[in-house]
Amino acid sequence: MRIIHDQNKSNDEQVGNRAENLDEKSSKIKESEIASIDKEKKSTADTPEENKTGDVYKIDDFIAGGGYGWYQRFVTFLAGMIWFTAAFQTMVLTIIGDFLACDWEIYRWHIAMIVAVVFLCMSVGSPFFGYLGDNYGRKTAFVLYMLIQFGFGAGAAAAKGILSLTILMAFVGFSLGGFGQAVTYVCEFYPAKDRGMAGFYVAYYWNAGQLLFILVSWGLMTAFNNWRWVMLAAALPTSIVLAGITWFPESPRYYLVSQQVEKAQEKLEVMARINKVELPKGRLKSYKKHESKERGHFLNLFQAEHRTSVFLMWYIWFSVTFTYYAYVLLPPIIIRRGMTRLSEDMFADTHVARNNTSIINDSIFLCKKFSHQNYIDFLITTAAEIPGIIVYSYLMTYIKSKILLSSSCLLTMLLTFLMLIDTERKNIIHVLIFVGRANICGIIQMIYIMTTECFPTTLRALALGSSMGIGKVGSAFAPFVIQVIMVKNGIAAICIIGLILLFTAISAACLPREMKGKALKEITKEFKNTSDLNVNQK
Repeated sequence: MRIIHDQNKSNDEQVGNRAENLDEKSSKIKESEIASIDKEKKSTADTPEENKTGDVYKIDDFIAGGGYGWYQRFVTFLAGMIWFTAAFQTMVLTIIGDFLACDWEIYRWHIAMIVAVVFLCMSVGSPFFGYLGDNYGRKTAFVLYMLIQFGFGAGAAAAKGILSLTILMAFVGFSLGGFGQAVTYVCEFYPAKDRGMAGFYVAYYWNAGQLLFILVSWGLMTAFNNWRWVMLAAALPTSIVLAGITWFPESPRYYLVSQQVEKAQEKLEVMARINKVELPKGRLKSYKKHESKERGHFLNLFQAEHRTSVFLMWYIWFSVTFTYYAYVLLPPIIIRRGMTRLSEDMFADTHVARNNTSIINDSIFLCKKFSHQNYIDFLITTAAEIPGIIVYSYLMTYIKSKILLSSSCLLTMLLTFLMLIDTERKNIIHVLIFVGRANICGIIQMIYIMTTECFPTTLRALALGSSMGIGKVGSAFAPFVIQVIMVKNGIAAICIIGLILLFTAISAACLPREMKGKALKEITKEFKNTSDLNVNQK
C-alpha cells in the first residue's frame, strides 16, 4: 500500500510539474502576444486618428495655424537670392553671341550649340540636384549648386576659344539645374492658403536679377567693351550668396521624413519664436523608416498614385520651358529686324573676315553691337515679366490651378500666332512679345508650384528636378528654333511654338490632381485619400 501511495504521490507531482510548465508556457505566450500588440500599436501610432488627440500633431497643424510671418519672409528672401544668382547666369546666354561676334569669328551654330549644351547639362543637373535634395537635404543641394556655378562661371571669363567656353558653360549649365529647388524649399515653409504666392515671390528676385544684369552689361560694355567683364559679373552674386549659406535653415519637412524628428522640432520652435506663435501641445508626428523608404528613389515617381501626373507634368515642363526661352531669345532678333516674317536675305550680310576679305555668308554671326536703344528695348521686354507675375499671383489665389494653366496656355498660343501679322509697325510686335512673355512667365511660376504640390516630401525635390530636366531639353530645342529655323523661315518657327502650346493646354486640362489650398503630403500613402485625386469632389 505504501508503495502504491508513493507512486500516486509521484504521479501527482509529475502532473503538477506539467501543469506548472503549461502555465509558464501559457504565460510566455501571453507576454509574447502582449508585446506583439504593443509593437503593433506603436507601428500604427502615426495614424491620422491619433492626431485628433492633444498628444501628437502634424507639421501642417503648426504651419497652417502659424500662418505667414517674418520667418517665411526670411526664407523667401534666401530662396529668392538663389534665383537672383541663376538669373544672372541665364541672361548671359541671351546676349553673349552678340558680344563674342565682335571679338571672335564665330558662326550662328556656335552660339546655338553653347546655349543647347548649357540647357542639356541643366537637364542632367536638375534630377541630380533633386536626388541630392531628397536624400541629403535642400541646403546641401544649394551649397553644391553655388560652388559649381561660381567656379566655372568665373572661369568662363578666361576662355580662350569657343571650345573652352562651351566646356566651361556646360558645367555652369549643370549647376543651374539646382536653382529650381528653391521653390521646393520655400513652399515647404508656407501654409496651404499662402503657398500659391511662394513661387511668385521668388520670381520677383529672378526678374530683378535679369534687369540688373542688363544694366550691368550695358555699363560694362560701354566702359570696357569687353565681354569677359560681363562673364565675371555674372558669377559675382553667387559668391556673395554662398558666403551667407549658414543663414539658410534646413527644411523641417526634410528632417521629418529622414527620421530626424528632433531637428524638425527645433526648426519649428525657431519658426514659432520668430513668428510669435505657439507650437501645438504634444509631440510632432514622426514617420517610420519603412514609410519613407521611397525617399529620393526615381522609380517611385511611377507608382500608381503619381504615374499620370509625372508624365503630363514632364510634357508641360518641356513645352512651357521651351516657350519661355523662345520668348527670351526672340527680342534680340525682333528688336533689330522689326518683324517675325524673317528670311535668309535679311541675314545674308557682307562680313569682313580677319584677312579683310569680303564674303557673303549667312551662317556667320555678324558683329552688330548693341546700341543704347537696343538695351532700352531689351529692358522693356524683360520687364514684361513683372506684370505677368503680379497678375498671375492674384489669379492663382482665386482660380483653380488646372483651369488657370490650361486657359493661360491657350492665350499664349493666340498671342504667338498674332506675331505672324505682316506689319511694319515694330510697336505691335513689341507689345505682343511683351504680353506673351508676361503670360509665359506667370505660367512657368505656376508649374513650379503645381509640381511641388503634386508630390510628397519624400519625392518632391526629385519630381521637380526631373520635370525641370525634361524642361531643359525643351530649352535646348529653343535656340535652334529661334536662331536657326527663324532665320530660314520665321512663319514655321512661330507655328512650332503655337502648336506646342496647344498640346500643353490639353495636357493641363487632363492633370488628375488639384492641390490648390490643400496641405502638402509627406509620403505617397497620404495621397490615397480620394479627395486628392478627384478634383471635382472639392
